[in-house]
Amino acid sequence: MEEESLKDRLIAWEAQMPLRIWRKEHDLSLRRAAAVLGVNIYTLQSWEQGGAFPDLPNQARLVRDTGDADLITRWRAWANATPKP
Repeated sequence: MEEESLKDRLIAWEAQMPLRIWRKEHDLSLRRAAAVLGVNIYTLQSWEQGGAFPDLPNQARLVRDTGDADLITRWRAWANATPKP
């Protein structure tokens, strides 16, 4: 059995991003989700790709706007599970 490539593991990892899952469950485009959450589309994209983590005020806003009290906890666990080469 062939080992999964790093690229495939990264794609699978990104798909498990808690904020991305919330966005998909609510059928929101990246642009619409950014508007709902009150952030720039590029900020949301960076968060979803694991390139940045929101500061405390944005964390509070995300919990409030998504209605998900455990979002940040799951996000941290997701970020710590980044696939390694």
